[in-house]
Amino acid sequence: MRSTEKIKEIMARRAAVIVPGAANAMFARMIEATGFEAVYVTGAGIANMHLGVPDIGLTTMTEVAETLARISDTVSIEERQKSVGKDTWDELERRYRVE
Repeated sequence: MRSTEKIKEIMARRAAVIVPGAANAMFARMIEATGFEAVYVTGAGIANMHLGVPDIGLTTMTEVAETLARISDTVSIEERQKSVGKDTWDELERRYRVE
């Protein structure tokens, strides 16, 4: 099943879903191993874990895209974020081909 179809299936249930956040591939792998259906990636988590700073706009789009690519390569559950700065996930996929 394609990732977009899986997200639609989860949302079609119209029920609360617990979706833990991951700031890197290791946390995403732990979330997957625990049995969760999805994982979200938080820009604040990336800034905190990779730069050791609060989320005040210091993370570059490249750092976010590289982190998302590492997570996608590591787990098979869904990784989606509502938005990253001004760019939506779809824009990130178009720009960086993160799948």
